[in-house]
Amino acid sequence: MSEEKFIAYKMKVSLEGNRRGVNRTIRIAGDRTFDDLNALINHALDFDNDHLYSFSFNRKELYSDNSYQLLIKEDFWAKPNSSNTPLKDVIGHEKQKMYYVFDFGDSWHFEILIQKIEEVDEIIKSEVLKSVGVVNQYPEWDKDEDYNTFVEDEEWDED
Repeated sequence: MSEEKFIAYKMKVSLEGNRRGVNRTIRIAGDRTFDDLNALINHALDFDNDHLYSFSFNRKELYSDNSYQLLIKEDFWAKPNSSNTPLKDVIGHEKQKMYYVFDFGDSWHFEILIQKIEEVDEIIKSEVLKSVGVVNQYPEWDKDEDYNTFVEDEEWDED
């Protein structure tokens, strides 16, 4: 009798744009969904998981119907989406790339590289293996900035 095997992915999630060099290496089970992957990435970056997001295997399709997004519609099960698609159903090989955008307003863009696909004897817990660089989801205002003075001195038209 053969024992059941499970899939585990090791992924490198790299922030694109002006903050190159910020990345996280994570490990997640193949039976987890894109919803779970979004939550793990947010945890790894210390982001609040409070915005919409999209995953795609083609950077140009991040905002299209061909991406994996959270669907809040009556036809929830009508097409693959981030909540009902296990990663093992769509990730095919090592070195495969995915693209991820979090928060459609601030547009945090990431490239995800599938570094390793493992067959394991039991389902693994999602984990952050390595963190490089720091990024703040909501940078704090400098309390000494002239902005505070400007607002206090601004004359308001009360009409």
